Amino acid sequence: MAHIENILRDKVFLFPKQTSVSDVESEILSLILEQENISGTNKPTLVDSGDDYDSYKVLSPDGPLLLKVSLDDAYTGFQEEKKMLWLTEHLNLAPKTLGCGELNFGSKIPYLITTYENAYSVNELGKSILMANYKDCLKKIHALHQIKIKEPTLKHKIEQALARTKFQEPEFKELLEKDGYNFRLLKEEFSGAREYILDSFRESFSGDSLCHGNINPSTLLLGPFDIKLINWQNSFAANPLIDLANLRFEFEFDEAFEFILFNYYNSLDPKYKWEDYLAARNFLSALKLMDYTYSYIKEIYLFNNQRAEKMLKIFSGFCRNIRFFEHIPGFAKNREEIIHLFGKPMI
Repeated sequence: MAHIENILRDKVFLFPKQTSVSDVESEILSLILEQENISGTNKPTLVDSGDDYDSYKVLSPDGPLLLKVSLDDAYTGFQEEKKMLWLTEHLNLAPKTLGCGELNFGSKIPYLITTYENAYSVNELGKSILMANYKDCLKKIHALHQIKIKEPTLKHKIEQALARTKFQEPEFKELLEKDGYNFRLLKEEFSGAREYILDSFRESFSGDSLCHGNINPSTLLLGPFDIKLINWQNSFAANPLIDLANLRFEFEFDEAFEFILFNYYNSLDPKYKWEDYLAARNFLSALKLMDYTYSYIKEIYLFNNQRAEKMLKIFSGFCRNIRFFEHIPGFAKNREEIIHLFGKPMI
């Protein structure tokens, strides 16, 4: 998460509609490219990454590059992504890493440089494109799952998610001190989701298959010749059913098509049961609910509801998946109040 004192925070977090690159940003990008001995243009363009870091398209003599810059000097996601890009290089499934490190610019600025993919996201093409290309997509995802890793594990990712809900970062100090009714209601939602996660976790959800962890309409790209996945910082080792179940939360399709996806994936590796898939989906739903709630708190209380597009994404994801939260006792208890609370900023 970006810190308020960072020099780039105002543009990124308060003026999301601004698409021009400032002189300060251009200077930072030039220094990063110089540090990596890469030639680049002095006219970078901002790319919507959908994450809490900035991404820029930079032209070079060897073709376009993607340069990611984090505003959090403690951010380690780019180092994690670098590892995953190296592991998947032989699959031609992800961008290639060209540089990764930190720039000293008053404070440390982590960065990652990769090739820029000449492809369109499912968001740009329309979510129905997945239905027309699901076999090719699942073949790629299945190939990814054949890569075996030891860490980070699914349990580690769960521990990280649970730790976030304690709000120990200094940015949340004032919010914790006020402890208003709505915040207490949201904390109760965390408590219910946390309890369900701990109760419903099965050892079978763990595993050593490399899972992307965040396949969604923004990270799945379709080009003229191939399918690509980007933004690998959330990857982990787990049962492939976790990655597969995540598609239902991120893409808009019904249970009939979900069953088609499961059966086709299972035809590539026939060892899974529909009941096990549903158990993984139910478990993952509690993690999703916790993530939506945490993101809501961050946007409303920390960034004062200034990032309208981010709020819309959270709200639409929450509403799209409400039916998957019904089995979580904590959600069922406060269902109407939580739905009303999520909807207030959009009115």
